[in-house]
Amino acid sequence: MSGWSQKILRRASFPLLSALFFGLVTVAMTWPMAAALGDHYTSRQDFYLNLWILDHVAEVVSDGRIDFYRSEMIYHPVGTGLESLPMSLVQTLPAVPLTLAFGPLVAFNLLVLISFWFAGFAASLWIRSLCGDSVAALMGGVMFSFAPYHYLYIPQIGMAAIGFLPLFFLADLWYSRQGGCARGLLAGGALGLVGLGAWYYGIIAGLAAVVLSVVRLARKDGLPTRDRVLSEACYWLGCLVVLAPVVLRILPAYVGQAHAEGGAERVGMGLIMESFKGTPVTVALWSFCGIATLALAAVGCLSKRRVAGLMALVVGFFVLSLGMRVSFGELSIPLPYAVLTNLPVVSAIRFPDRFFVMVLLGLAALAAFGAQRLLVRVEHKPWICALLIALPLAEFWPGTLQGVSAPADVPVPAAGEGHAGAVVHLPLTYKHLDGETLYHQTRHERAVAGGYLTRPDPGVVARLMRDPALGAFAGRPADILPVDLAQRLRDSGIAFVCVHRRPAVAGAEVEDASMLGPFSLSGGSFLRQRLFPVYGQLRAMREAARRLEARLTERLGEPSAVTDQAAVYEVPLP
Repeated sequence: MSGWSQKILRRASFPLLSALFFGLVTVAMTWPMAAALGDHYTSRQDFYLNLWILDHVAEVVSDGRIDFYRSEMIYHPVGTGLESLPMSLVQTLPAVPLTLAFGPLVAFNLLVLISFWFAGFAASLWIRSLCGDSVAALMGGVMFSFAPYHYLYIPQIGMAAIGFLPLFFLADLWYSRQGGCARGLLAGGALGLVGLGAWYYGIIAGLAAVVLSVVRLARKDGLPTRDRVLSEACYWLGCLVVLAPVVLRILPAYVGQAHAEGGAERVGMGLIMESFKGTPVTVALWSFCGIATLALAAVGCLSKRRVAGLMALVVGFFVLSLGMRVSFGELSIPLPYAVLTNLPVVSAIRFPDRFFVMVLLGLAALAAFGAQRLLVRVEHKPWICALLIALPLAEFWPGTLQGVSAPADVPVPAAGEGHAGAVVHLPLTYKHLDGETLYHQTRHERAVAGGYLTRPDPGVVARLMRDPALGAFAGRPADILPVDLAQRLRDSGIAFVCVHRRPAVAGAEVEDASMLGPFSLSGGSFLRQRLFPVYGQLRAMREAARRLEARLTERLGEPSAVTDQAAVYEVPLP
């Protein structure tokens, strides 16, 4: 075999090994998702929203007449723009064939599995390019991909796509080492992909990219200033080319938004878990990066100059993740994040603790340098190599993810059955029902007079409340429905009113579920709470449903269909 072919084989062997390794580990660490793709592993509103997005994107691709950034299927009869909706195009567009063939649920679960695999694979490639050690790189990939942060974002395919961050850093590293306009375009394009996957991560990576770009322009590497400036221009041009078609459409939805200071969205590192691993210590599970990770990262810091950039990455983004201020008793110290909240677009990062994903990535790389120092001393003994990889896997293992059956369908006739028209899902005043409404919309495929968007348009909501039919349902439960309710509903194009007697089954029956393994000793119950939120006003919801049914029976007659889940009223024809 010639010398050049051996060189290619050696370079190709680690990516292949890493891909196979993280494929097997992903199946084990997310079991039984790979074997039960039709189950629900969360019932959060964002999960139902993402199912709806997959369905919407598939419909747009299969029917060119539908506007990508406009929907008449939610917020009927007004409809709504979708400019501020996290479309996650890097995931949803390639998943269109899966969505059309198997439905959005199977496509969603496959995307979640891919996110774990890709995060570990991409991180291992980047870390190996930094430290040159394959075992340390695999360990670093585990530390990044399977940290609790990733599991908490299972409900959101965009936020779960953390693997695009190390992919960007890998492309940026290649460009920084070798330069050139072509590599600059590629690295900038990788930055754009991060933004297409999740705008939060695109902004976060963009902040890091600005610093890296300034450093490259300032360094003295013998290249003429003109060449450096031209390469950096190509770098940002590559990012712009990837993002421009989307940015030009969605930018108005972000620029000029007012973001209130304080509140849960601005606290930073706010997911608190008491009695961590049975101790009296209280930590933010979101920020739990593993004892093994921290210990090895501390060893890695001994490499000093080799890891200076990684240390700056960890410290800088950790400070940003703390939020607007840090308090010590009565002393309150403002932090840099307070400045970012006043910048256009950047202020869209409502949750500063999401900056912690970069801390995780930096710590994983530092830990790899620490592992490399140890492995060199012990001459890469196989059992020590295996132990270094097994430690973070054991520490992060969540046991069995809780899979539950899909929520029971409400007895609303599917589109094409019964008379045409939209559906009102009631009551209107319970938080998680908005997300469930989107799920039911994908099932019966009729327009709904509500919905859930991460940033709903206040103008659209105000117009809905002024609607003669919908406004009647927006008051207190004791209010009397108008005598001409049927006529108002018909005038608004509404054919069915669905009263929900209880939350979706997937969210209601998981309270007694158990998780196994070390993760359950630290955050298993917290993870279940994050994935399966519990209604705090279940009794009030049932009472509101009972009153609504009594009043609707007076105005619309007996319900056309009744189940334990819901009662459905068909608006009588004139």
